[in-house]
Amino acid sequence: MNGQISNFTNHRAKIYVAKSNLTSYVQDAMATWNKALGRTVFTLGSAADHNITLTTKASSQWDGLNQGDTIYVNSKGLSDPNYTNTVADTPEIRTLYAQYTAAVANYKAASSMSDRESYRLEANALADKMSAAQIAAAPTARQYWENVITHELGHSLGIDHTPYLIDVMYADASSDGFSDAVDAKYAWKTPKDPGSTRNETGQLSPRDIDRAKLGFKLGYW
Repeated sequence: MNGQISNFTNHRAKIYVAKSNLTSYVQDAMATWNKALGRTVFTLGSAADHNITLTTKASSQWDGLNQGDTIYVNSKGLSDPNYTNTVADTPEIRTLYAQYTAAVANYKAASSMSDRESYRLEANALADKMSAAQIAAAPTARQYWENVITHELGHSLGIDHTPYLIDVMYADASSDGFSDAVDAKYAWKTPKDPGSTRNETGQLSPRDIDRAKLGFKLGYW
């Protein structure tokens, strides 16, 4: 949990979507939370009547950012049709990445030209396998950006990040270097469920839902 970061009126928040191309994404993300919580928590608002503004901003660090009264979605990623080909996170991809980084390290440390060439070829082959695995596991653009918005709405409900890949609220680490570290009992740099595939389809886990309901009891929304 991270406390109240958005304003609610009678346990509801109206969202003004400043970029019309995101409206259907936001509607689906709101419906996901409303259904899971068994009540209408999020509704569409207008420029004149809203609690939260959802818009876009370019970034090379994040895909979504919640600043309380404003939620941003990364415009650079949205405009790139190949962006989701690089976001998948599966056990296979993590294994290939570890092998790739080891091959690169061996290449840099090799003392002979023949060893360097061998490690270079190994690293290139692993990079190709990793790229193919990412493309094969890639979510659709709609799934991915709905998931990003669902995640950011979770922050509005008072939920902080978790170390579990199956949660919509998952983050790679408890401190990402550009936003406040998670106020958690245990810090993390690796997932707590490494055998899982990262949830990038916007489907809430039981933990996501239970934490949001706890946020209601604590008066966060």
